[in-house]
Amino acid sequence: MKRTIKVIYFAALLIILSACQNQIDLEVEREQDGLRFYEDISIDEALDQLDYDVPLPTTLPFEQGDSRAQIYEHIDNPDRQGVKVRYVKEGVELDYSSKRPMDDIFQYLDYTVAGYETGLKSIKEHEDVEKVMFGDQEVYFSYSPSIPAASLHWARDGKGYSLSYFNAYAREEDPTKEQFEEIMREVYQSIEY
Repeated sequence: MKRTIKVIYFAALLIILSACQNQIDLEVEREQDGLRFYEDISIDEALDQLDYDVPLPTTLPFEQGDSRAQIYEHIDNPDRQGVKVRYVKEGVELDYSSKRPMDDIFQYLDYTVAGYETGLKSIKEHEDVEKVMFGDQEVYFSYSPSIPAASLHWARDGKGYSLSYFNAYAREEDPTKEQFEEIMREVYQSIEY
């Protein structure tokens, strides 16, 4: 009798523990480089799937259009999840099969939040990345004048964050690194934690 009670107890415990894991209820799109990527969905749907808060920017460098999100997780550790949001400007439709705007791939902003602290070591060691202070937050900024594009990476409250902004239109204006840094600062400062 005691053995039966123990078996029932452990079975119930396993069921409860497995229910506590955050199961993503979406179609798997692909598995690549140790990550499982789920189908693109609306930003609100993605946030509903995650068991942690994702603060979103309220300021973008353009008028927001059809934006989508994609959840990913580590295949070996599904509890390590993140979400990437792609913001495109108004009037541009996204091609969901290629993850790129259909009419215009020249200007968009990607915002990624990992529900775990990502390692910034490899980013810090990259020669094109510089440490910048945005208020009291240490961030890592890089700029590529040939595209032009800028990236920003930081960790906060046990989560990893990144912003990447691409604007090929700006190539004709010959933008400076400082101009892109200011754009990234404005987007960063609009995120309400």
